[in-house]
Amino acid sequence: RDETSPTVFKVFYPPECYVEAHTHDCDYTEIIIEGSQRVGATWHKAGDIRIGMANRGYGPLVAGPEGTTVLFMFKDGRWPAITLGNNDGATLGSDVISDHFEKINSA
Repeated sequence: RDETSPTVFKVFYPPECYVEAHTHDCDYTEIIIEGSQRVGATWHKAGDIRIGMANRGYGPLVAGPEGTTVLFMFKDGRWPAITLGNNDGATLGSDVISDHFEKINSA
């Protein structure tokens, strides 16, 4: 993984999927492609764009009743989520995404 390169990926969260509050070491933008997602107390719907700044916590994230598909665009390779407070990282899935990138890059 090249930490200087932008990172882009698309994620589908199933209905009512819960992702604990967390942060990232780099700035990013996300676009809700389909469905809806609640971040903290704010609902976002298809077409909405959300900008996140590095090291500012947000969440939890909850997918709407139809699930949600999100396109993430991170400034660089420091995208893996960082837990906040007493969260244990169990709902973040960063390891799954990292493993996927490693398989693609080694093919």
